[in-house]
Parts: sequence; C-alpha cells; structure tokens
Amino acid sequence: MTSGAGWARAALRGLVVALLLGGCHPVKPVISAATLRASDLPSDLPSLLRRAGETFDPGDVVALENTLVVLDKALGVEPRSYEALWQWGRAAFWLADAAAGRNNRRAWFAEQGALHAERAIAVDGARVEGHYYRGLGLGYLAKTRTLGAVELIGPMYKEAQAAQAVDERFDHAGPLRLLGGVLTNAPGWPASVGDSDEGAERLARAVELAPDYPLNHLYYGEALIKVGKPAEAEAQLQEAARQLAAPGYGWMKARVQAELDEQLQRARARQGRPAASG
Repeated sequence: MTSGAGWARAALRGLVVALLLGGCHPVKPVISAATLRASDLPSDLPSLLRRAGETFDPGDVVALENTLVVLDKALGVEPRSYEALWQWGRAAFWLADAAAGRNNRRAWFAEQGALHAERAIAVDGARVEGHYYRGLGLGYLAKTRTLGAVELIGPMYKEAQAAQAVDERFDHAGPLRLLGGVLTNAPGWPASVGDSDEGAERLARAVELAPDYPLNHLYYGEALIKVGKPAEAEAQLQEAARQLAAPGYGWMKARVQAELDEQLQRARARQGRPAASG
C-alpha cells in the first residue's frame, strides 16, 4: 500500500459474516469532493496519465477524488487505456478504504473500482493490476453487503490467484495479502474456499517478500491467531505496530489502529495474559 491495496484492508477483516449471507442492493452514486475540473486539465492521454500520477495519494480523500476526475477525462480520450482503467480501480479502492462507517460511499467506490479493473482485464488480462484491484474492490463490496456477498467469494479468489500468478511481489506482496486474506476469512470446504492454514502460509510468504510493509505483519498476525499460534501472532502484530509508528504511515495507522489493538488483545488472551492495549 502506499500504492493500492497496499492498504488493502482489503475488506478481508470481518468478511465471514457478510459472506454467509446472500442477495444484493443497488448502490447509490456519491457526491464528489473533487476540487479539480475536467475543463482545466490537458486533453492528451500522456499528460493526463502524468497528472493522475501526481495527484494520487492513498491517504488523502480529496487527492484521490481529483485523481478520478483526471482519469475520467483520460478515459474520455481513450476508453481502452489500460493504465487509466487500473489506476481508476486503485484510487477507488483507497476511497472505499477511507469510507469506514459510510456503507453506501464504500460500496459505490468498491463497485465502480471493481468494474474499471474488470475493464482493464478485458484490455490486457496478462497484467497484474486489473486482477489485483478487481479482487480488492470485490472484497470491500462484499463487506458492505448483508445480502449477496457469498457470490463474490469465488471471483475474489480467482482474481487473487491470477494476480499472484502474474506478480506476487506487486504492491508489497499485495496479491499474497489478498489471497491469504480470502483463504483465512472465507468459510471452509465444502461451503467455500476457506483454509486458515493455507492462508497463513500465503501471508507468511508476503512477510518474507516485503518485510518492511506493516500490513503484511498485521494480516499474518491475524492468521496466526486463527491457526492457534498466539505467541507468534503477537510478535507479528508488535512488528506491525513498530512499522506503523514510522514517519509517513500516520494515515494508515489511523485506519488500522483499532484492529491492531483488538488483535493484540486476542493474541495475549489466547496466551492467558492480560488483554492490555497495544
């Protein structure tokens, strides 16, 4: 994350409850907070893509919405621009991530991000970005639903596998985070694809490939609790806390601190120790 999913709270936490239910609800459009106007932007695709790269900031909601304005204009110039499509999916994912407690806003960005990523896959299915951001978008969409989420497990799993097969190192081992999260949180066979042991293995690989990325340690710690290794889990969670305290991760820490504290308490409780805050 610091590049998409990087955050990737990938809607993986708490997904099980949603996944056990069925159906879907229409998602209402949201009001934009963008400050850029399309009329003030250049009209050629290369300049627009450069501008999108300049405005993108996963920790700044206004910057992300400005990025969507730029990318919308880029897609008006070239509707099949792979770069514009996958970057739209990435910015929308981070907007969904930032929309905690606002289900309609989260659902709208998650759904639209997944759709743009799906269009990117149609342009070039051999690249990692489309598969990755479609999987992440579907994950957050599932998290907002009380009905219909079960239908999204299969597509999420498929996209996570496809992304890993293309480039498991992308976005700080993001495909492994996504795949490990799905395996860890989904219901097990025969109901679904869930397998906590395999999920923990994928997340261990993410830590191996990108040891300096805090979310890898956070999600691996959660998986270790599920497979009955609370002492190892606590070590991973403490490492996540240490890394999140570094400059530049303040915005991410604000989003995951409550979950990190909860998981630390769980790891300590499983060891018979006081559930003090992290």
